[in-house]
Amino acid sequence: MSIKASISVFESKDAFASGQVDDCPETCLNNAVPRGGDLVRDETERKEAELAALRTLIEDRARGPFLSVDEARQQTEDLITAKKTKHGL
Repeated sequence: MSIKASISVFESKDAFASGQVDDCPETCLNNAVPRGGDLVRDETERKEAELAALRTLIEDRARGPFLSVDEARQQTEDLITAKKTKHGL
């Protein structure tokens, strides 16, 4: 169901949207707001998914084994050495 609403936008936003309509005649200005809403929804869903994945990673890491400071340093040095060797440095 469609709802008719009236909105106000800054001149710069109106100019941009109008320019898009001029470039693509099949597009009408009325599609700009719903499309903007779709983009905001997509961005929000993507951020929520990324945050959920990060939370899962942190929870998994918290349950896993921990390295001592010396072990972590050695692993880091080993990775750096391997990269340098790979790139001939």
